[in-house]
Amino acid sequence: MATNKKQKHLDCDVLIAKCCDKLVALPKTYLSAVKDFDETVLLENLKKPLIGVAQNDGKAVLLADPKFIIDTKRRSSHIPKFLIFLEESDRNLCLQIDEIIGLKTIKINAESLKVGSGKKLNPLLKTKLGRQNLIYVKVDELFKSLIGDQNKIKKETAVDFLKESTSIEERRTFLSFVIENEKFAVDIKDLNRVTPMEDVEIIDSFSGCSVPMANFSDSVCPFIGGGNSKYAFQAFFSSPSENEEGRHTIAIGSEKKCELHNVLKNNLVRKNKHDKVKEKKSDLSDLKNLFEESSIFGFDSKKNEHLRIIDLEGVDALKSLYPFSPKLKNMASGGVYETISFLTIHSDAYNYLFPLELLKKVSHSSEIRISKNQHQNMLGYTELENRVTAVFDLNVVFGGNDISQRNYIVFFEINEIQAALAVPDINRISISRNLIHKDVKGDHAAKFQNVSAAKIFCSEKIYYQIDTGDLKERFLELSK
Repeated sequence: MATNKKQKHLDCDVLIAKCCDKLVALPKTYLSAVKDFDETVLLENLKKPLIGVAQNDGKAVLLADPKFIIDTKRRSSHIPKFLIFLEESDRNLCLQIDEIIGLKTIKINAESLKVGSGKKLNPLLKTKLGRQNLIYVKVDELFKSLIGDQNKIKKETAVDFLKESTSIEERRTFLSFVIENEKFAVDIKDLNRVTPMEDVEIIDSFSGCSVPMANFSDSVCPFIGGGNSKYAFQAFFSSPSENEEGRHTIAIGSEKKCELHNVLKNNLVRKNKHDKVKEKKSDLSDLKNLFEESSIFGFDSKKNEHLRIIDLEGVDALKSLYPFSPKLKNMASGGVYETISFLTIHSDAYNYLFPLELLKKVSHSSEIRISKNQHQNMLGYTELENRVTAVFDLNVVFGGNDISQRNYIVFFEINEIQAALAVPDINRISISRNLIHKDVKGDHAAKFQNVSAAKIFCSEKIYYQIDTGDLKERFLELSK
């Protein structure tokens, strides 16, 4: 009897992560890569939990938010910091995760691991990690529910969770758009962002430019598309620069919602070599014919739909727009275009930017404790990783008389110095690298209690990029 009981439990190597304050276990077998949270492309037309696209090793991967899988809510303190890529044969999926705990071996009931039968799959298994509740994700069932079944059997070989996948993806992902009731598509690797037209300001063209300009708050680029456009996407349309200055960008309007399409490589058909394309100077106002002449054909077997796929780099008529288009960097893997992510702290008067790598933890202000012997500059203290940590009020650190609520505690670690700020509100923002100041002290636009800060304009707001060296010195000064 004892032998049978032991056989009912399996030792499983898992990666423990946290999402929306819930502990989640992911089998190590399926792990392909773990990366810092970088810029992702969010799309409106996807069915939850799918929310958009991320990139890994130069390949587009569907992005899911686990909050929709475990059925919970995401508060402002739940900030995604990591992307976890899962792989099984030719199926790939990415999860955005708030925090990574580490690799552990846990015991799972063997019977509960069997693929669920019946009409509805259940990819979750509730278990325990010590005294804490733990949600084990049955990745196979998750793949089945989101992507579909797979005939191939996965080899039970563990992959190092920090090692990126080197397998060749037989599928390519494209974003479709509509111009004059004709559907076209571009490769997802050339995509920068997708946004509704109401979030984009269309301004008059510059002198010498034949098309209007689109203002995306962090960059202005040429815009092509009709007046009936409901969505706009920004894409790269020049080859990667050898001097690392980046690639030119262009905005294209779509009359309908943009959609994602997965196309097998053998379903991409190029024009017959003997077909002669009419050599003419294409007018940018005649986009439909211009794109038709520059397209290849693809077939999305899942949606049973034909696509005209455009290589924007090969459309010669667009090269005339190079002088009016900014250069943004895009990476071969890990992100759609190069941005830097910041933690934003909002007060009544200012929006502060902190490097995301300084963030250790976010908790509620209810954890603040008061001591009779505490320093006069301290608001109180709390604990993090068995270390007593001083908590300072935001207004004390940076000055000001804001009457703001202290809703959250933000823990920072700067060169082994650990401190915490009581703040009213927090968020995360990704800002294009070309807006970021490399030398904050040398190009500062403000000083808050001797803490240098550079002024940045983004999304019609003013942010102050805090110098981390000055911030460390300010924490030490307040602790004396």
